[in-house]
Amino acid sequence: MGRGKGTESNPHENKRPPIFLMPGLASTRLVSWKYKVCSNPLLSDVKVQDYVWMNINMLLQMATLDDSCFLECMTLGLNQTDTNDIESGCKLRPDEGLDAISSLAPDSIGTNVLVGGKNTVYAWLTQWLADNLGYDVSSIVGLPYDWRLSPDVMEARDGFLTLTRKRIEAAVATNGEPGIMVAHSMGNNVFRYFLEWLKNKMHEEAYARLIKQANRREMAMRSSQTRGEPNFGGSGPGWVYSEAILKNKEAAVEYSVTDQMFKLASSLVTSLDDMWQSYVTGIDQKSPYYEEDKGQQEISQGSEDEGRPSTQRKYPQLWELAQAEGDDEWLEWIDKHIWTYIGLSAPLLGAINPLRAVISGENMGMPLTEKNARNMEITMERQALDQLIR
Repeated sequence: MGRGKGTESNPHENKRPPIFLMPGLASTRLVSWKYKVCSNPLLSDVKVQDYVWMNINMLLQMATLDDSCFLECMTLGLNQTDTNDIESGCKLRPDEGLDAISSLAPDSIGTNVLVGGKNTVYAWLTQWLADNLGYDVSSIVGLPYDWRLSPDVMEARDGFLTLTRKRIEAAVATNGEPGIMVAHSMGNNVFRYFLEWLKNKMHEEAYARLIKQANRREMAMRSSQTRGEPNFGGSGPGWVYSEAILKNKEAAVEYSVTDQMFKLASSLVTSLDDMWQSYVTGIDQKSPYYEEDKGQQEISQGSEDEGRPSTQRKYPQLWELAQAEGDDEWLEWIDKHIWTYIGLSAPLLGAINPLRAVISGENMGMPLTEKNARNMEITMERQALDQLIR
């Protein structure tokens, strides 16, 4: 039985754990976002929002006339950019929603004959889940992506990893249940990359939060010293309290996420107080307005540190605390949003295909010579090699 709640007689009334579908290599429909004139006058031009992967008319033209237009569209430029030649190249983006990974060429005729049935991806699974278990658009979430790119470029260009996080969070909030991640082939590596990216993202978020809290206390301390009032640390961040409280573990446990964070927070009190005190040294010699501007500059320091190792951070101890806090938040996020993970055709079982694509060419059932297939696929070799070595 599923985790959902509702009547057994009508599955369409039940709440179900949402299902997240992460497709594999070549399993997301790619759409044109740039008009392209094909050099052969017998070929149809590629218009904005035309399907390129897959386009049955284009496949027919490849088999009977010329494959150059298709190859120019699918081939990536240097460093996984859209194209090296803006005049002859294409600008492709993944289509949106569940439909983008259900059928690559919807409503087409004869796709079984042309490409060995590879047109249909998740359409049959979606239909079965809807008919038998009452799933619908709110509980089945497709995660389409441009499979030609490596995951870091997917995020930099399309914001794919950020959108994946938001889509998963929204589906869990709507259905009230953690979900089931179903990843196929290369999608397993993309999902694993997503989890590591999310952990690092939560480290950065925690660090920025701690920097902001530290600077709020620093501003409050300077303000109270300007007025000649004592400061007892009450305005500091939630994990920093007086020495008396920090020495009492039972009193401080509600403010610490883990024992590790408690110990680290205790050791940071003295050094952070010294850091804050150094900010206000010489305040009598400088204008309060000058010091306020300086404080605002310090608040933005967290973003300048993003991506740097601990030893290169401005506040390495705060970064250690942020890592501990981020790890805990990451595990809580997984527990809240992912009930179980199903890996289909894990990449290491099928890694021979990306290897063949790089070495000799893999036509994936299309009417392409191995040479032409390799010339296209070599522009995607970073992604294929990532799949091999992960």
